[in-house]
Amino acid sequence: MTVAQTAYLGKIQTNDGSGAAYVDWTEVYEIVTPDQTTPELDVTHLSSSNMTREYIAGWKDSADITFSQNYVESDYSRALGLKGTSKTWKIHFPDGSILTFSGFIKSTAMTLAVDVMRVTHTIRVSGAVVLT
Repeated sequence: MTVAQTAYLGKIQTNDGSGAAYVDWTEVYEIVTPDQTTPELDVTHLSSSNMTREYIAGWKDSADITFSQNYVESDYSRALGLKGTSKTWKIHFPDGSILTFSGFIKSTAMTLAVDVMRVTHTIRVSGAVVLT
C-alpha cells in the first residue's frame, strides 16, 4: 500500500511588508521547491595521498523556487511590484509542515494558451531554507 499524498491544500504565501500577516497566492497549481546543492571544492595538493584528488563541501546554494498559477490580475500586479525585493516566503504542505525562506521574485512569465492564461514566478532564495 502506498503512502503517497496529494498536494491538496498546499499553498505559498509571502509577507509583502504591509504588516505581520502572510498573504496567499491564489489559484496556484504547482510549486517546485529548491534543489539545495553543495558544490565540491577541489583541495588537491602536491602531497595528496597516492596522487588522489581530495574534495571538501562548499557553501550550500538553495537555487530557485518556482510556482505557477492561473492568471489572476491582482496577483500578477503584486508579483510585478515585488520583483527584485527580498521578502519572507512560506510554503505550506498538506501534512502541516512549513518551508520558510527569504527571497525575491526574479522573473514572472505569462503564458497565453488556447484554454487558460497562466503565470509562472521564479523566486531566487537567499540564505537558509527552514523546514518546520
